[in-house]
Amino acid sequence: MIYNEEFETLPREALKALQVKRLQRVRQRGYQSVVLYKKSLDAAKISPYDFRSLEDLKKIPVQLNDPIMVFESESHPQTSFVIMTEITDQDGDTVIVAIHLDKQVGRHVVNDIASIYGKDEDRWFQNQILKGNC
Repeated sequence: MIYNEEFETLPREALKALQVKRLQRVRQRGYQSVVLYKKSLDAAKISPYDFRSLEDLKKIPVQLNDPIMVFESESHPQTSFVIMTEITDQDGDTVIVAIHLDKQVGRHVVNDIASIYGKDEDRWFQNQILKGNC
């Protein structure tokens, strides 16, 4: 049964373009209306307007599967990790992914991606290695 023929019968390329447009709109609206989201993006030097394609999102699972390095979180040891990827942001900073393991969400237990951003301090990586957090 088709509920919305216009959208449910779109050609694949048109559907992808619509998805990108809607995702960009959500990111931009969040940036404009959620102070914490704006602050975290600004601190990480990430613009909500930089998202260009669904390919940008597709890079993350591949990088999580084969990371450069995995650090134990200092704030949540043994339940959270910081993943160092090969991806760089628009400023050339290494993108890291913070993950909370076995997080209870309703009836489900999930591994939650808490944040993704460029880390502009190479010294941070060196300190994590020296502390033995990897």
